[in-house]
Amino acid sequence: MFYHFAWYFFLFSFIGWCAEVGYAAVVTKKFVNRGFLLGPYCPIYGFGIGLIYLLSVPFSKNLLLLWVGSVIVTSGIELITGFAMDKLFHNKWWDYSDFPLNIGGYICVPFSLLWGFACVAVVKLIFPFTNGLIDLIPRTLGVILIVFLSALFISDAVISVLTALGLNKKLERMDRLSKKLEEQSQKFTDKMTRAMQNAAEFCEEVGERISDGKNRLKEKLDKEREEDKKEQPLPQEKEKYEEMAGTNNILQRRLIDAFPHMKPRKYKPHLEAIREKIHRRGKKKKD
Repeated sequence: MFYHFAWYFFLFSFIGWCAEVGYAAVVTKKFVNRGFLLGPYCPIYGFGIGLIYLLSVPFSKNLLLLWVGSVIVTSGIELITGFAMDKLFHNKWWDYSDFPLNIGGYICVPFSLLWGFACVAVVKLIFPFTNGLIDLIPRTLGVILIVFLSALFISDAVISVLTALGLNKKLERMDRLSKKLEEQSQKFTDKMTRAMQNAAEFCEEVGERISDGKNRLKEKLDKEREEDKKEQPLPQEKEKYEEMAGTNNILQRRLIDAFPHMKPRKYKPHLEAIREKIHRRGKKKKD
């Protein structure tokens, strides 16, 4: 059973990836490598179908029970995966919040029902064919291939997790820079407000001595401006923020493109700044 489960995991991970890429191509009119991992596989599909394979044997002749079981299994996998990835990476990788009867945006009833029908079709129409196809592979060769694919999958998973964690650290650094710039900007604004208030008060004090007051006012404002320059947001920090938003390695860009609706828990404006830089760069290449 495990041997067939492993093959179903890799086979339907690939088929699921093809479905995601095909859907993205129709919507965006371009190729997008969908999924969390680098390779051509979406493990949530493979694990779900593999688990359906293991659990479907007693219910394969009862379509209603098979459908109900499929809805429960696929919804449970999607809910647990979405929740776990959210807690681990502090990002909501997909979101059903705009759909009715959703649970935390991780799953929604309409899609869960569709997954149930899709799994029934897989069990009744595809499993008989794929079972025979898997049995044609010599067992020794099949085990070697599974070990090889498993090694690739684990390596891919490690790289992808490190990429996601690196993106989170980058967003944290951008957030610290942004807060520092906001603090400096607020100090500058407060300083200018005080300078204007002092200037107004000074004008009232000088009264009719307007000529002498103008000179003294000019000197006072010049002095205030010199002090204000020290409080202004540092240009190099603004440039550093822009550079950080525009400098993204190929793995980070792929991950952001793969999840266009990803929602960070804390740093959404900074992720949008990165997306905007990626969009502009892509537009320049086309032009």
